[in-house]
Amino acid sequence: MVAAGRERLGTDGGSGRAVAVNNVGFFFLKPAVNVTPEELSSVMAGNLESCFHLSQLVHPLLKASGKGNIVNISGISTVTGFPTLPICVFSTAKGN
Repeated sequence: MVAAGRERLGTDGGSGRAVAVNNVGFFFLKPAVNVTPEELSSVMAGNLESCFHLSQLVHPLLKASGKGNIVNISGISTVTGFPTLPICVFSTAKGN
C-alpha cells in the first residue's frame, strides 16, 4: 500500500518546505460495550494506522526537501471526555 502510494506521489522532494498533515479522526456514538470488534478496528485504522502509513509514504519527500515536517492533529474529546460515549476507544487510537 505504501509503495503504491509513493509511486503515485512521486519521489522528487522539490524545493522549499515539505509538510504532511495527519488530520483524521472519528469514533462511534454509542456505549463502549456495544462497539463491535470490526468498529474498533476501523477506529484504530482511521485514527492511528492512517497517520503511520501517511508518514511512511511521505518520508522520502520530506527527507529530500531537507526541511520536512509532520503535523499530527488530535481531538480535545480525549482530554475533556464524554461520560456516555466510548472515548476510551478514540483516545487509545489517538495515543492519549
